[in-house]
Amino acid sequence: MPRSGSQIILCDIPVRFDTYSGCGHACSYCFVTRKSNIAEIKNDEGAVTLRNWINGNRSSETNWCDWDIPLHWGGMSDPFQPKERTARRSLGALKVFAETGYPFVVSTKSAMIAEEPYFSLLAKSNCVVQFSIVSPLYDKIERGASPFAARLSAAAKLSQVCRVNFRIQPYVPGVFRDIIREIPQFKKAGVHGIILEGMKYTKPRISGLVPVGNDYCYPTEVLLPQFEAIKKTAHRYGLKFYCGENRLRALSDELCCCGIEGLGWRENKANLNHYLFDRDNYRFTPKMQEVGTAMAFKALEQDAISCKEIPLLSYADKMRERESRPYAYYETGIRFTDEQAEGLRLHLVNALEAAGKRRKDVDVLLGTAGMARHYFGKSQWQFPSREAFEKMRTIIPSLDNYDRTLKKFGVNAAGRKIYGLTTPGAIVPET
Repeated sequence: MPRSGSQIILCDIPVRFDTYSGCGHACSYCFVTRKSNIAEIKNDEGAVTLRNWINGNRSSETNWCDWDIPLHWGGMSDPFQPKERTARRSLGALKVFAETGYPFVVSTKSAMIAEEPYFSLLAKSNCVVQFSIVSPLYDKIERGASPFAARLSAAAKLSQVCRVNFRIQPYVPGVFRDIIREIPQFKKAGVHGIILEGMKYTKPRISGLVPVGNDYCYPTEVLLPQFEAIKKTAHRYGLKFYCGENRLRALSDELCCCGIEGLGWRENKANLNHYLFDRDNYRFTPKMQEVGTAMAFKALEQDAISCKEIPLLSYADKMRERESRPYAYYETGIRFTDEQAEGLRLHLVNALEAAGKRRKDVDVLLGTAGMARHYFGKSQWQFPSREAFEKMRTIIPSLDNYDRTLKKFGVNAAGRKIYGLTTPGAIVPET
């Protein structure tokens, strides 16, 4: 039966459907390898379970949803990986999708999806095809997947019969110029929009990564200017820009990063992204307020107390808990003159010295690898985020609070813009 996992609090399409477990594409960066051995490829859900879902059957994990929410097909395993040549499990599911017209987004790195009989069935389906594609440079780390050029060609064919989006994930700063260069080709292929989301590492393998939840990611200060430039170029060629990076979600043309707007589908807007950026549409259905509909949150809270408590709560109860949790958000929009920037930098340097601390101590405190050099050094200087600044105050006692420090140097932080969540939770920005 389709499942909803840890993305329930952030995603508009959190219910996933997988025809296989494991994946023959064996991409070197695959996040699924953290939890399982993807080399063990097995049959997973199929046409029967899909039809049951369409007929209204729900598990305890998805009983909060009593409408035809779009399914995300291929959330954990590519439906069109090499095993499909013999098992044909995805073919069986696609026949059900085509017959019923049930809405879905399918994610793949395979050109097989544009072959017959899949092509003809997709033409009859109510779907969005989402190719995961970044750069020809990735061909060597996605050895089991179709090459970049083959995916581009398959997209050009499929765009004639259905909406096609390109998910540029995992994005690394080194491919920025590649993406800018390829956007005209994406337009020529008939692509509707592009989706960007940064690489997530399990360890701080590269200098400058920052901890986000259980991952290490590129700082938003690095990603934001590149994402903005890519968005501008995409718009110049008539492409939509979607941001799958939760820390920068408000940069997206639409809060739902899967690019389904205008299709008449009904996604789930009772999540934190809508709570933060689209409050008018953040509301719970009657079903979500029933006791026993909170089991989808079990993937996020697996301690003994929560396991006993969750069956007695509703989806709405758990989301309201998340609304007020003191998680961080990313804010930007503050601009400094050269004089203000140098004054603030020297203020931080002097405060650090007075506390008898070193930059290394700040990196250890923040859990970062090298960000302190940007806060205290002259090269690529930046002022710490509110979250980082308040943490630094615990070891640098002479620092005043965030807002008063900026005000001392004539910096107006009132125009800051909230872009997104930095962890799987939210805190409402001050008003």
